[in-house]
Amino acid sequence: MKKEALHRLKTAEEEVEKYFRSNKKRLLQLAGAMASKILDREIAASGDSYLELVKPLLQEYRQGGLVVIGCHKHQLRKCRENLFALKKINRDVEYVVIENPDLEEDQVLVEYQNQIIDLDMKNQIRGMVDELVKLEG
Repeated sequence: MKKEALHRLKTAEEEVEKYFRSNKKRLLQLAGAMASKILDREIAASGDSYLELVKPLLQEYRQGGLVVIGCHKHQLRKCRENLFALKKINRDVEYVVIENPDLEEDQVLVEYQNQIIDLDMKNQIRGMVDELVKLEG
């Protein structure tokens, strides 16, 4: 009876491993979709905008110049309201917030010295999921 129980346990473990191998891509994509939803809810609940995610990045820009923040028209007011806080973070640069009609509502682009940084968290999460799928492939 003990051998039979061990055999069944081993068979169950093999089936679980087979299931995860065959569904790994879908499970990773599901985890990414869940992360996006959680992020959206947290930002909506806190009342912060996606601009809050930009602050650590802006602290690194110490060479002066112009930072252009592009956002969807629905985020424009919030982004402009945060300009004073951004200037406190880094007084070495000038900030301009512009509407970019090509962006989705939760997407923010930061342009600084020939660099364009896409802060769309959904794209970032999708990119991580794609990398994980490649690594696991």
